[in-house]
Amino acid sequence: MVWNLKISFRIQQNLISRHFRILDNDDYLWFSSFDKEETLNHLKILLKGCDYNVENIQVF
Repeated sequence: MVWNLKISFRIQQNLISRHFRILDNDDYLWFSSFDKEETLNHLKILLKGCDYNVENIQVF
């Protein structure tokens, strides 16, 4: 059996507390931190094995 799951992640930054969090397309919280680099590293771990170029991730 093959599972073809489509999942996407986004990084949000809280405007008041300034913390970062990784959410999926169902708004499930996967990770939260005040450290931007730690959040980016965790996102790269989540995306390993996907068809994304994890070296070119940018946060806006």
